[in-house]
Parts: sequence; structure tokens; C-alpha cells
Amino acid sequence: DLHVAVLRPEWNPVAECDGTEHRHAERAAQRPEEGEDARRDPQMPLVDGVLYRHGRDRKGEAHAQAGEGEHHLEQRDRRLPDEEAEHEQAELRLRLADVFETQLTDLPASLDQYEEVIRNGTLWDRAVAALERLIVHDEHRERIIELLEPVYRDQDWWQKLVVILDAKLEYITDPMTQVVTLHEIAEIHEERGGAIDLALAALARAWRIDGSDDAALTKLLSLAGKLEAWNEAVLTVEEGAATAPNSELAAGLWARAAEIHEAQRSDTRHAIDAWRKVNEARPDDLVALAALERLLALEG
Repeated sequence: DLHVAVLRPEWNPVAECDGTEHRHAERAAQRPEEGEDARRDPQMPLVDGVLYRHGRDRKGEAHAQAGEGEHHLEQRDRRLPDEEAEHEQAELRLRLADVFETQLTDLPASLDQYEEVIRNGTLWDRAVAALERLIVHDEHRERIIELLEPVYRDQDWWQKLVVILDAKLEYITDPMTQVVTLHEIAEIHEERGGAIDLALAALARAWRIDGSDDAALTKLLSLAGKLEAWNEAVLTVEEGAATAPNSELAAGLWARAAEIHEAQRSDTRHAIDAWRKVNEARPDDLVALAALERLLALEG
């Protein structure tokens, strides 16, 4: 039979502390029946006085040992100095997380252990590495994102933060929160990564959610100007105009589109089409009428 141990036989953190052999001797004296069992079967690991025995039901044994491991988490810091106790607790939690994942297929319990390791600080980087590996599990991705995001912020890992924020959007249902998140993504791309194209894409996504945000549209057009990405910009504006919730907003957006067509793209025909849309949405718009008259005269 294979042993399923929360703490593997080759790993004994207590052995690294001074006086370990004496403590094991004391434990053996206090538990003579366990010491005798260990002598009869040297393959059965004795860790901190806990004898991990053979079991026919490996999953049942894993459950039992996970319970033993959780019990020791409550006891260790009473015997060791704070720093050593914290290190051992973190090691044991990481082992427990592995047992919950690989032996019990209980990922929520595994995530609980990783969360505690991150919260306590010791060996947090190993917990983060494990979470980054587990994020491929769709059903647990939202919680893993919640655990990783504050770490990435604290460590100023902006490359990872921008990726996790984009993944987070899938689980945000409030439109305004989506907009705020997309604006942060755009800001990171522009200011930290210097990727204006990615910043523009994020702003366009945000503006499509809230087409009434004139400040966001101004920023979007500013970035479009830096890239000379006027084709993409005018398509975004026209999409917003076509789906605007009221005629006043639609007229304003069609006017913006008309100005881009004429001034930035030198496309008189599409500028005329856009001004006509303004006139349809707001028939008394004198600016639109004057622009149409001027452009139609140029067209001959």
C-alpha cells in the first residue's frame, strides 16, 4: 500500500530546529505504543508524534490526514518561536492544499489553505504560484482572481494585474464597475506599458458600455490621434450613435463622426452621410444644416 501523508516522509520541518531529537524521544516516551509501531514498520513516517498508517481506503486516509494536518496547524505555534511557527504553518498549509487538490479533488478547500498562506505572509509566493496554475479551472477562476488581484497590486506587478483585471470583467455584472475596470486597464496599458493601441481598445470597450461619457470619448479620440487610428475611432463613434438611448445623444455623436470623416479622413461623402444623420435626429440643428450645405456644394 502507498502512504498518503500530509507531510511527506522526507520532509520534516521540526528536524531543522535545535533539540529535535530530544523532543522526538520525549514524544516516543509519552506514546510508547506509537513508538513500538514505528519500530515494527520503519516505512511508516512519524511526524511530530503523528503516525501515518497504511490504509486500504486511500481517499479516507487522505481525509483523516488532512484533519490531522489541520489539527497540527493549531498546535505548532505553541511550541516554536513565532518565526519558526509561521514558517512551519505555511509549509503545512501548502502540503494540505496539495492533498486537498490531488488526493481529495477538493479545490475549494485547497484554495482556503492558499488564501491563509497569502494572508499570513510567509511563503506567500509559493501560494501565488499555485493559484496561477489553478486559474485554468473555470469554476474556480472568479475566486482565484479575487485572491491574486490584491497580491499583484501590493507587489506592483502591473503586467499580471492588467491580465487579471481583463479576466475579472467576465464576472462583473454592474456596467459602471465594468467601465471603471476598463479605464484602469487602459491607464495601465498607456502609462505603464506604453501600449497605446491596447489602451485605445480598452477605452473603446468602456465607451461602448456608456456612450454618454463625453470625457471618455475625448480621451479615446486623443489616443486615436496619437496612433492615427481614425478608421477604428469613427466606427466606434458611429456604433455609439446608432445605439444611443435618445435622439439628443445620437445627434451629438453623429456630429462627432462627421467631423472625423471630414477633418481626419478627408472623406466628404461619409461626412455628408453623418451630418444627414444629425439632421434626422435633431431637425433644427443649424450647424448640421450649414455643414451639409457647404459639403454638398463642394461635391458639386
